[in-house]
Formats: sequence, structure tokens, C-alpha cells
Amino acid sequence: MASRASAGAAAAGPRASPGPGGPGVMAKSTSDPILRNALRYTISAREYAVLHKHVISKSKTLKKRAPTVDTVQRIMDGELQNRGRGAGGQALTKGYGAGGNASSGDRGSKAKAKEEVLARIAGKGVGADDYNARAIRHSLRVFIATGALMKLWGIVSARVLGKKQGGAASGQKQPLHKSPTLRLSVSLSTILLMYRLLFRFFTRLRAHLLDPTAAPFRIRNPKTTLTLTSPYAPAVGASLAGLALGVYPSQQLRVSIAVYALFRALEFGWNCAEDNGMVWGWDKGTSGRPDKKRVRPWWWGSWMLQPFAFGQLLHAAVFDRDCFPTAYGDFIFKHSTAYLHARPEDFPLSLKWPKVYEIIDSLATMAKLNWP
Repeated sequence: MASRASAGAAAAGPRASPGPGGPGVMAKSTSDPILRNALRYTISAREYAVLHKHVISKSKTLKKRAPTVDTVQRIMDGELQNRGRGAGGQALTKGYGAGGNASSGDRGSKAKAKEEVLARIAGKGVGADDYNARAIRHSLRVFIATGALMKLWGIVSARVLGKKQGGAASGQKQPLHKSPTLRLSVSLSTILLMYRLLFRFFTRLRAHLLDPTAAPFRIRNPKTTLTLTSPYAPAVGASLAGLALGVYPSQQLRVSIAVYALFRALEFGWNCAEDNGMVWGWDKGTSGRPDKKRVRPWWWGSWMLQPFAFGQLLHAAVFDRDCFPTAYGDFIFKHSTAYLHARPEDFPLSLKWPKVYEIIDSLATMAKLNWP
């Protein structure tokens, strides 16, 4: 009787058992929604286990005050999962350990309880570490990391490189909402959060529209269905998160990020079109139908971008000097003696020999005058 009473008390469990390093956390604090949400949006159970193993367990003070790994797992999973792991889990253990003594109804209920427990453990429960919690947690980390890196870069550039930003140079304190550091952190973290949420939303919407129960909607709206059920719909819809880049001030960094993202998108679009045979076409097979993609021509390659890239660099060096890298220009002009000749030794000293950038400015003037 005493053993049964102790087992029942352990199953009901109004309190969490104290850890080896100090007193445990009460069940009331385990079900506290503020504590549970704060942990879910700050750290995962696996990360807390690593932190507890390498940091908290090394200090006696932290070990006494900090909750154990099992307690954090219960806090993040919620009360329903605790119930499933406690009474339901013990019932499953007893039922399956008893062999064939259980009835068919009991077996069905136990199998259902087992599936529920497995679903909770897999993270599908209401209180589990779900997708939204991970997305918010990662966006908060991006926000903090970006702010810290920008602050560090400001200190390094001010002390080592001797650079000062506009507000610091004039001695005026910049408002918080106009701070480039804050706006960049908000922009990047919002892009990450919105991309994940939008990608999941359009993925679920596509799955629901492909379900047989949505056949009436597909019949009534064929064009909308064709758009939303495309395999590329989640990625294209989630790309709307890039609009959050507008939060950052219109500076060179935002322009560089926008140009990089644009050309990466063009590269992905080209690869997708080429993989689907939309560029080179298809060859007809034995059945008379196009079933084999044509091979890319041997002369086609990334080397074809080199003339355009160097042409753009030359145009920038001649017409837009402020957009051209000075170090790269000095390197090119120093090794271009076949076109930019040095001053001859027998050239009269009374005459002026043009410098490198004077020659380049003359090229720009000749082009603007349409000569020859």
C-alpha cells in the first residue's frame, strides 16, 4: 500500500523533485505563462542543456539557483505534455508491460495516449517549442547580434581608423529612432522573422489548396489556384519580407544589399529556368515527344560576363570616379604602362607631362564632346 501511494504521489506530482545541486522549481512556477514564454523566446531546451552542462554546473551558486534541465524541459513543453509524460506515460508503461491482460478498448485508448505523448515529445504540442517560437527567438538573436556588431564597428572605426559618423562629428546627440544601428538591427531581424512566417503561411496555404476538400475552390478560381499552388509560391510570397530593408536609412550599405539581393535573385531565376529546359529547350525522344533537355552550348559560360564587368568598371573609372575603388584603380593604372606612358627621360622639364587621372579625365571630356 505504501509503495502504491508513493507511486500515485509521484504520478500526480504537485512539485518537481529537487535537483542534486539545490531545491527544485515548484510546479506552480512550471506552469507560469510568463516564465514559460520568456524561456521559449530566449533559449531552447537543448541549448539550455548545453549551457547547464558547461557553465551552470561548474558554479555552485548558479547550480543552486538555476532550474535543472528537466525542469526547463517541462516549463517549455507546458502542462499538457507533463500530464502526458506523467500519468499517461505511466499508464502506457503499465499497459504495455502487462502483456495481454488489457482489454481492446483499453488498448485503443492507450495507443491514442501513446500517439499523443509522442506528438508532444516531437514538439507538436500547444506548449512545445514550436516554429513560431523558434522564428521569434532567432530574430531576436539577429537583432542583438547586429546591434552589438554595429556598436563594436563604431568603436573600432572611431578609435583605430579615426572615422566619425555625422552625428558624433557635429557633437549632436542623434535620436534613437534615427540611429542607423537600431534601424539596421530592426530591418534584418524583421526580414528574418517575416520571411519565416510568410514562407510557412504560403506553404500551409498551398497544402490546404491541394487537399481534395478544396476542390470547389479550385474549380471556381483556376487562375488563383494555379498561382498559389505553384512550387515557387512560398518562396516568392516570402520574398515580400525584403521590403523591411526600407527601414534602414538610404545609405550605401542598403544600396549594396539591394543590388546583391537583386543579382542573386536573377542568378537563382536563371538556374531555375535552365534546369526546367526553358532556355535551351528540349529534344524529342523515341516516342516523338520532348523528353530530354538540350545540352548547354560549349561556348556558353560565366566568362561571358567578364567583358561586361570590366566595361562597367572602365565606365565607372572614367565617368563616376567617386564610385570607383581607389585602391583598385591605382593597381590597374600602375600596371597599364602600355597605355599610360611614363614621362620620358629626355622630355623637357619646362613642359608639363599629364598625370594618370588627367589623362582619364581627358577621355571623359572627349567622350562628352562626341569626338572623334
